[in-house]
Amino acid sequence: MHWSTALYKAADAFDGGARSFPMASDAEIARKHGYEPPNEDYEKLFFCQASIPRSQRDPGARPHSAGWLIPGPDNASVCKPVFVAHSALSAIWLLRDTLADDALSNDSWDRLVCAAQSLAEEGMVEPPSAQKPPASPLARREKRPAPSAQASSPKRARTEASHQPEEPASEVEAQPDAQPVEEQRVLTTVTNNNRRAERQRIKAYEAAQVERSLDLGLVAPDEKAVDDERGAYAAVPVKDKDVIAWLFKQAAVDRHQKKTDFYNAVKSPYLKARDFLAKARALGSPSSQEHAAHFLQIWRKQGKLFGDGAPEDFSSHALREQEPSIRPSEPTSLDGVFCRAWDRCTVYEEVVKSVHIKYRWAQALLGKAMNDKLEQLKRSDRLLSNSKTSRFGKGQRRTEAIDTLMPLVFLKQNPSKSERDLFRNRLAKAVKWYRIAEGLGWGVLLVMPEDVLPKTWIEQTIRSWGVEVFIKLLKRERPDVCLAAKQFDEWLGPEGIAGGDIKGKKTLSIELNAPGTTHRVEEIEDSDDDGDVEDDDDDNNERVEIIQSQARSKSAPAASLRQTTLPELFKTVA
Repeated sequence: MHWSTALYKAADAFDGGARSFPMASDAEIARKHGYEPPNEDYEKLFFCQASIPRSQRDPGARPHSAGWLIPGPDNASVCKPVFVAHSALSAIWLLRDTLADDALSNDSWDRLVCAAQSLAEEGMVEPPSAQKPPASPLARREKRPAPSAQASSPKRARTEASHQPEEPASEVEAQPDAQPVEEQRVLTTVTNNNRRAERQRIKAYEAAQVERSLDLGLVAPDEKAVDDERGAYAAVPVKDKDVIAWLFKQAAVDRHQKKTDFYNAVKSPYLKARDFLAKARALGSPSSQEHAAHFLQIWRKQGKLFGDGAPEDFSSHALREQEPSIRPSEPTSLDGVFCRAWDRCTVYEEVVKSVHIKYRWAQALLGKAMNDKLEQLKRSDRLLSNSKTSRFGKGQRRTEAIDTLMPLVFLKQNPSKSERDLFRNRLAKAVKWYRIAEGLGWGVLLVMPEDVLPKTWIEQTIRSWGVEVFIKLLKRERPDVCLAAKQFDEWLGPEGIAGGDIKGKKTLSIELNAPGTTHRVEEIEDSDDDGDVEDDDDDNNERVEIIQSQARSKSAPAASLRQTTLPELFKTVA
C-alpha cells in the first residue's frame, strides 16, 4: 500500500484505524504525552467542540479522525487552536495537509508512515525504543544471591517496603573495593516488521530511481539485449544518469548513413556510454602526467621534436647513458648476456614513455597538413569563381587532394590498390587526431594514458561522429583537461605545434616535477623449484639484486606530481 493511501485510509476511519497506538506503549504514552487542558478555557473548548449536535455541524465538512480544535468566533476565547489526532497515522495525515506540499520529500513521508504502521501492527512486540536493556553479565555477577529464607506474609512485606528508601544504593556502589561495573549494552531487536519496513523503503527508493530514469529518457534494455548491456543499465550510478541521458541525445550517424542520435546509432548504448565516460575520466592520470613530463624533457633536450623527419635511434643514445656500477668481468658470460638484456628493457621502457605521444602528434600534424591542402584548394576555387557549391566538374576537393598527394608519397603515378587503401586508411586516422587536437588543444595529446585510452579506440573503435561526441563530452566533464591543453598551446605557439625547438621557452611545472623513470620494479617471489640454483649462484644473484635496488630507488614517483592539478602543471615556473 502506498504511503498516501495509508494516510487517507487512517484519516477516514472514525478511530484512526485498527490499533491506533501499540498496546505495549499505551501506558507510556498516557504517562508522558497524555493531554490535560491547562486551564478552564481549554476545558470549555474541548467540551464545546465535543458537544456540538450532529444536526448543527457543517454538512459539507468531511469527518476525519484528526483535526484542529479552533475556538469559535462568537466567543472571546484566549485559546489557540489545538492539534488533535486519534492515531499516529492520522497525525501524520493532518501534519501533511497542514504543511506546504514541498515541505518533505516523498521518501521522508514514506518513512514516517512506515514507522507509524510498525508501531500500530497487530501482534508487534515492544519497539526497540521502548525495550529495557538487560543487565550486563558483570552486573548480575556482582549482586548478592537471594536469601533462602521462607517468604514473609503480605503484611510483613508491606511493612518492610515502607521502611526501605525509595532509591537504595546498589551493592556495587556500597563496596569500595568492588570492580567498576561494565556499561550496560543496548540491544536492538530485529523483527519481521522492521524487515518489512526496510524492504518497503528499498522498494520505494528503487521505484523513485526508475521514475527519475524514465524522466531522463533512460529506458531499460529489452529482452533481446545482451546480459552485459542489462548489467550496465542496472549499474548506472545516480551521479552519472544526467550525463548519460545527455550522451544519448547527441547527434550521430547509423550504419546506413542516416542521421540519428547516440542511443539509436549503437547496438549497446549503455555499454558504449560507460566506455565513453571511463575514457574521458582517465585523461590526466598519474601515468599520463609522468609520460608527458618525460616527453617534454626529451623534446627540450634534442631540440626539434622529430629531428629531420627520420625516426631517432633510441637504443644507441640511451645505452650510452647507462652507467651501472657493477658489470661482469667477462662480457661473454651468462651474466653479461643478462645485464645487456636488462639494459635493453630499461632503454625501451624509456622509449615507450614518449613514443605514444609522438605518434599522436605525428598523426595530428598529418591531419593538419591535409586540412591545409583542402583550404588551399578552397582559396583557389574562390579566385576562379564566386560559386560556393559548384566546382565545374572538378569533383570533391578531398578527392582532388588525395589524387595530388598520393603519387608524391609513393613516388609513382599509379599506386596499387593496397597502397591506395593504406593512404586513405592512414589519412582517416590522422584526421581524427587532428580534430581532437584542434577541438580541445594539442596539449590533450600529452595526457592520454595509453593503457586506458589506446590509439585503436580513437582510430578504429569509434566512428567519425563518435570523435565529435567525445570532444563535447570532454568539454562538459573535464574542463580541467581543456584548460590545461589551451594553456599548453599558448605556451607552445604555432612553431612549437609544428615540432619546432622549445629550448628557449620557459620551463613548465610538469617538467620539474617529473620522476626519473616511470617503470616500477615489482618483487616477484621465486618458486620453490629454484632453491638449488640459488645456492649455487649466490654471487650472481647478489649482483642482480644491487642493480634492481638501484632501479627501485629511481622509480619512486614524485609525490607533488599527483597532488597538483593539470592546469597548475602546465603553467610556467617563475
